[in-house]
Amino acid sequence: MAVDHKGRAVVIMGVSGAGKSTIGDMLAKVLNCSFLDADDFHPPLNKETLQRNFKICRCRLCTWEL
Repeated sequence: MAVDHKGRAVVIMGVSGAGKSTIGDMLAKVLNCSFLDADDFHPPLNKETLQRNFKICRCRLCTWEL
């Protein structure tokens, strides 16, 4: 039986390295829906900073994060 997920969202929250992206990806496959990772919306400089395990300074956060 197909389930209509239109108009629904699942938000997964947790500390860095907790496995949010892994769980989100797995859940999207099980539910047959899209997975949007907030990390993908960061500009390149912020992604580089995060990959080096540094925090992003508040002045470089995107408006959707404030």
